[in-house]
Amino acid sequence: DDPDFVFHQWQTHLRIDSLAIGVLVSYFYRYRPALIAALSRRHLVLIAGAAALLIVPCTLSDIERSIPIATVGYAALYVGFAGVLVLFLQWPALAPPESFLGRIGAGLGYVGRHSYSIYLWHLPVRLVMRVLVERYAPRVPNPAAFCVYVIVSIVVGVVLAKLIEWPALALRDRLFPSRTASAAPPVADLSPASTSGP
Repeated sequence: DDPDFVFHQWQTHLRIDSLAIGVLVSYFYRYRPALIAALSRRHLVLIAGAAALLIVPCTLSDIERSIPIATVGYAALYVGFAGVLVLFLQWPALAPPESFLGRIGAGLGYVGRHSYSIYLWHLPVRLVMRVLVERYAPRVPNPAAFCVYVIVSIVVGVVLAKLIEWPALALRDRLFPSRTASAAPPVADLSPASTSGP
């Protein structure tokens, strides 16, 4: 591995902005739901287009050797995915559950419920896949390898969430019941009825 890539990939002070923008989106979702709903509804196409322009080029690059990725690429990725997150937060208001988009949203929600496990296991999956691709399929195009990596990461994350994470959380809840669950604030309602004016 390129030591510069490793440095930029893992140093907290060089990646803290990506965490900060997630916190910012979460803040507006929790405390300014009408604002984020109105923004996403009025500029839906613009947000989707900008997110695609920021994310797609990064998937076509060799992330470990690309100077643009090591400089502006990470910033492009987290801003693009923040736009994707804003759109997904608005998804229930745009797509009834029985519609095609509603079913896609349900599938994305299923992935989201396992997202922490996917996050934990995606790096081991990447390391194993890298060895396999270099040894058995060195001519596979980068975008194709990336798509396979994403799918395998999701499958592994879902399986291990069911085998490890959720049983461990259930055991924790039995041994140490939460005393604050009833005091948690309600999730913001972004449905059209809740965000429309009088």
